[in-house]
Amino acid sequence: LKEMGNVPLMAAAGNEGLLSQNKDEDTASIDALKKQIQIIQLELKTKIAQVHGHAYLDGLTGVKSKQAYLEVEKILDQTISNGEKSEFAIVVCDVNGLKKINDTQGHKAGDEYICKACKMVCDIFRHSPVYRVGGDEFTVILTDRDFENRLKLMHELHRESSVHISTQDAIVSGGIAEYIPGQDKSVHEIFERADI
Repeated sequence: LKEMGNVPLMAAAGNEGLLSQNKDEDTASIDALKKQIQIIQLELKTKIAQVHGHAYLDGLTGVKSKQAYLEVEKILDQTISNGEKSEFAIVVCDVNGLKKINDTQGHKAGDEYICKACKMVCDIFRHSPVYRVGGDEFTVILTDRDFENRLKLMHELHRESSVHISTQDAIVSGGIAEYIPGQDKSVHEIFERADI
């Protein structure tokens, strides 16, 4: 009876070894699964960042998109709402003659014309973010150095466009409006004044 009594104990001891081995295998499987999940999470974060980046960049010109402008507009609206003192101006630029180029030379030529106009705007307002907010419309938010030099920069925009009339290069008209604390309740009001 003693021997028979030992058989179940030996079997139990053998099962403990199997259980221990199964636990080790389960732990290894769980660790491998955790690593796979981390890799998938990293890939998703990268994809989301790429999508986010694409949403905030204009595909044709590479400047910031209308979506990016709307996000900044919300932030500035909050600044205005909070009564925080801030100096900034909005420049609204329209690309002149785009319809004629599209109609006579085709949309590829029109896209090239938009890119030339965008480069001109970016070169002039080189210290400020430029947004493409419409097919032929760009917006610039001037702060700091560009805000201080705003009249000189606007003069440069008009002068360069005047020169381009004779050279058949990109012609851009632009208007500017400054934020007036106490009067302006939203960025949209400033934009409307600038959009001549």
